[in-house]
Amino acid sequence: MSAQGCLLGLDIGTTGSKALAFSPQGQVVARGYQDYPLLVDAAGAAELDAAQVLAAVRVAVAQAASQAREAGAGPVLALATAAQGEAITPVDASWRPLGPSVLTFDRRGETGRALLAAAGWERHTEQTGLPLSWIVTAAKLAALRNADAERYAAAHAFLCYEDLVVAHLTGRPVISDSLAQRTWLLDRRRRNWDAAAQQELGLVGRLAEVASSGTRVGEVSLVGAEAFGLPAGTVVVAGA
Repeated sequence: MSAQGCLLGLDIGTTGSKALAFSPQGQVVARGYQDYPLLVDAAGAAELDAAQVLAAVRVAVAQAASQAREAGAGPVLALATAAQGEAITPVDASWRPLGPSVLTFDRRGETGRALLAAAGWERHTEQTGLPLSWIVTAAKLAALRNADAERYAAAHAFLCYEDLVVAHLTGRPVISDSLAQRTWLLDRRRRNWDAAAQQELGLVGRLAEVASSGTRVGEVSLVGAEAFGLPAGTVVVAGA
């Protein structure tokens, strides 16, 4: 096999993360996987330990990258991430999780949806392209702020899993517009965050940069290279 290099796809799922390395012709040349427990309770909470997820992603990526090299496929040249939709994690200024991530099917979103509906948020339906529901990230954030305003205010940012991993790879959080639309905070016409929604939820300056799916968003840093077992300078692309 030619050592021309390979492309890596990362899938961050609800119970595990998997990495597949492909040849430029589309042949799977290596795989990596690491699982983690889903945290649920009788009240309807559904969470993941975000630090544990990041650790699992590092393992899966390093496994795939190592196997690709051993198979003669060469180094990873570029990677992109697909991540579970509406999950959200509060982080500090170094992009470290401050608590668990709240998942799509966390029923506390019902409280958040009711709060947003009472505040007239249905008016955002047209620009978001989605109906207001309890599963969207905005509803999760409204519920979090309502339950613990002090903790909500202490977070430096709130990141979905794609932008969280990109931040740890490159040092800068970037989210694909396709994932950002699932948050109910994106203005689909401008392909950027809705200014009024950010203001109302106290999110100005606390969300990732938005990029179009398939565009180059950065390169793996020296720190990211050591953590994920990738070559420094590996291209990172916005996923979907």
